Amino acid sequence: MSMLLRVTGAWTQLLSDWLDREALPAPAIRARLAAFAPDDVVTLKVWRDVLDQAAALRPGLLAPGLTIGAGVKPHHVGVLGYLVLASDNLGEAMAAYQRYERLFYGVDLAEVRMLPDGEVSVDKVATAMHQSTRTLQRRLAERNLTWQHMLDNTRMQLARQYLNDRALSVAEIAVLLGFSEQSAFTRAFKRWTGQTPLSFRQQGAAGSNN
Repeated sequence: MSMLLRVTGAWTQLLSDWLDREALPAPAIRARLAAFAPDDVVTLKVWRDVLDQAAALRPGLLAPGLTIGAGVKPHHVGVLGYLVLASDNLGEAMAAYQRYERLFYGVDLAEVRMLPDGEVSVDKVATAMHQSTRTLQRRLAERNLTWQHMLDNTRMQLARQYLNDRALSVAEIAVLLGFSEQSAFTRAFKRWTGQTPLSFRQQGAAGSNN
């Protein structure tokens, strides 16, 4: 099963709205949520932490996550939520979103969501994107890309982003990118960049301190 890697600041507003409905002051939680801009990336670790803090305010709730999630609105989901409103059906909205994510992020999020499964294949990604394997391969070929090149490029982009997040260990990043073990990720990253993940992270930390 694919797992959530991160949420946006817009999504965290869902928790603020729940606190309002429950008439809970929760100043510490609200201050933490207020620090996120709508487009900010919030790691799963941070999101789980604030959720746990909020759930502790209502210990009698059997499923606090479901209760909080019941209040979701289009603006919590970000661009996809508004695309759903502007589309005739979810399939049309997802097709538009795939065009959006490719334009703005340079990577198909359908593939990113499947990386932690550890068995990313061209067939699985084609299915997730609602197209045949042959169609996906043809579209890659039109851009002078191969499936392996696309997979490696996606992993390299994400690895750079994740290594800049000090909340994630190198072992956790390896899992998120679908590697069977940390050593395999280290070898791949060094092949892509000429550096080990640790040296890349240390270099980034040194640059931010200058």
